Amino acid sequence: MKQALIRIALLPMAMFATTVAVAEDELPRELLLRCELKNTTFIVSGGKTDFHDDTEVKDFHLKDGIFEFTSGYVPLGTSCRLIDGKIGCKFSKTSARKSGQVGSVQLGPSVEKRESGVLLTRATGEIHVFIQTQTYDGESIKGTPSFTMTSNMEGVCRTIGKPLF
Repeated sequence: MKQALIRIALLPMAMFATTVAVAEDELPRELLLRCELKNTTFIVSGGKTDFHDDTEVKDFHLKDGIFEFTSGYVPLGTSCRLIDGKIGCKFSKTSARKSGQVGSVQLGPSVEKRESGVLLTRATGEIHVFIQTQTYDGESIKGTPSFTMTSNMEGVCRTIGKPLF
């Protein structure tokens, strides 16, 4: 199971690595996509690892270089670019939470680090989405995260309403 988690963790680096000069094309201003996905998720919490493997349909929105779920809460990719027929985007954010109470539970301070990436192939509609969220107890990113969720989604998309490109 650790080897599979390591392979998923290395995927974003492979998705965006390039050593060849390529021509950048014009990115569509807006796309609405419905994608049939295989979602593989690993959750590590409290020293235990949990694994989920699901097939699902998700809707995505690309607008003005930002790729996100249609709910629009957190981007999956920003500064998206279209190069050699592929849209590629990355996103990274670190946010702190102060001590407080959620319901009847008192929580201490924590820091959440989120990284994600998207790669969409223009010709086939094939999509790869990577999301990793790590939570660290305390006021900074130090030591081992208390919670880690790593998701890798792969599948095929079609446009909703407008043509793919």
